[in-house]
Amino acid sequence: MTTVPGRHANRLWSELKAVHVAAGKPTLSRLVAVAGEQRPPLTVSDGTVSDWLGGKSLPGKGNTRLFLVLVRFLGSEAAKKKGTAYAAPTEAQWSQLLRLAREERAFAPPAPSKPSARTGPVTLPPLTSGFTGRAGELRDILGRLDPAAHNPRPAGASDDAPATVVVSPVMGMGGVGKTALALRAAHQARQRGWFPGGVLFANLYGYSPHQERTPGEVVDQFLGALGVRSADIPVTLQGKLDTWRITLDHLAAEDLPLLVVLDNVRSAGEVAALLPQPPHRGLVTSRQSLALLQAHRVDVPPLTPPEAVDLIGQVLDAGGVRDGRVAAEPGAAARLAQLCGCLPLALEIIAALLREEPGRSLESQAEELTAARTRLGLIEIEETDAESRPMAVRASFELSYRHLTEPQATAFRLLAAAPGPDISTTAAAALLGTPGSRRLLAELSRAHLLTGADERWSMHDLIRLYAAEQSDAHADADGRDAALTRLLEHYVTTAAQADTHLISRPGNRSPRFDGRRQALRWLDGERANLVAAATAAPRLGHPAVAFSLAFSLARYLEHRRRFDE
Repeated sequence: MTTVPGRHANRLWSELKAVHVAAGKPTLSRLVAVAGEQRPPLTVSDGTVSDWLGGKSLPGKGNTRLFLVLVRFLGSEAAKKKGTAYAAPTEAQWSQLLRLAREERAFAPPAPSKPSARTGPVTLPPLTSGFTGRAGELRDILGRLDPAAHNPRPAGASDDAPATVVVSPVMGMGGVGKTALALRAAHQARQRGWFPGGVLFANLYGYSPHQERTPGEVVDQFLGALGVRSADIPVTLQGKLDTWRITLDHLAAEDLPLLVVLDNVRSAGEVAALLPQPPHRGLVTSRQSLALLQAHRVDVPPLTPPEAVDLIGQVLDAGGVRDGRVAAEPGAAARLAQLCGCLPLALEIIAALLREEPGRSLESQAEELTAARTRLGLIEIEETDAESRPMAVRASFELSYRHLTEPQATAFRLLAAAPGPDISTTAAAALLGTPGSRRLLAELSRAHLLTGADERWSMHDLIRLYAAEQSDAHADADGRDAALTRLLEHYVTTAAQADTHLISRPGNRSPRFDGRRQALRWLDGERANLVAAATAAPRLGHPAVAFSLAFSLARYLEHRRRFDE
């Protein structure tokens, strides 16, 4: 007796097909050979493997090890394919999906004579070219979106599955590629057959020249896509939301989970009422942390240097062009990636400019970008993206900056003026000179204009250039000279106190530190900032600070054998 292919079996077969395609479609004979290469060898016919890949049968319990060997091989082959960005399931996820498919098959009802299938609407924008890296983030998101990963076990079995995660915000600074990553995950989830109820996308324009969209407008769009007549959609916001929830409940009752993708969200309040409950899923992108949403969070950093170089090459080679400059000038390509801060938006703009000048060397472009004060002006192109936003790094940062409160904006500008690569919470309090400085730092971090870890704070190189521009324009209004004086005095005083603990003979040692070890720990953490402060002090109108810091640091630098400093 045949049975209805269940959701988990279909998901398993979709996953197998996806990893097989991503691996370059190895032949059946190659897969059979992989099984035979194991120790001890595993035997399987090409017909059996063909049935698994074609969705005709499930691996039995006796073939569990064989199945895992094959999917591990396919996953490794997919990882070798450049530019696929396919995130294969982990071995634990494969095992769980196979278990669920078997359990489902054991209790499946007989197949009807005319089985029917329903596929919901998909309103996702197409995938963009020039996507690289992000394998870890993509795997994390897909692991949270996968309905099988959060599905309770059958009645009578212990439920050891992780708690359901409704939303996976993809957060990051402007230009870091949040939307591209979210769309990549949503398209892969759709291809794997996870959301037969549909995949709905809405851009809320939270950081865009467009007017932000209201929840009511988004609900109208979603209900219309799901086939609800406009005449049946209530006029009031509450009525719209009620209709939306009723529609989601009907889809859940029909075993048709839905994925909702909300892009460019500025606050949790905008989307909280729109987000679906299990078995549906939501995916949100934002420049904010959206701490009020009960959700798993995926932070999106800049690319790694090799990924950044790869992205430059992808854009240069787009459209079938064989550019060759990245391969010919690997050192200059790596330098370009560094000067762009490995930020995807900046890399795409520079690569697009280079496409317009096929005879220009990468070294020439890198030399032009070296002048820090003019770099932001060079990383722009006279085009707009799909949301009418200028293709310029400065404009991207401006969209975040203009949403800051006045205290946040003042702190942002002053932090850019501080000498050194980062700043501690204590030093920042001296610089800002206002109560609640720690909270301001945390707020800037949530806006992804600042990065914080272990009470130290830093800015991405390009963001710091933008902040420095704003700092120069508001120096008098911000009281920048007085702020820098407070910071330098903090460094001079604390460095002198730390130095008292490095004197070998007994003496008056500052109670600021518990002992030599704590003093050295502070000096180690602040060394780069103290050297930068001493170097910058004469330019800032404080030549005496340079002498005082040099005197206080002499013993420490000799102790650490930092003779060049």
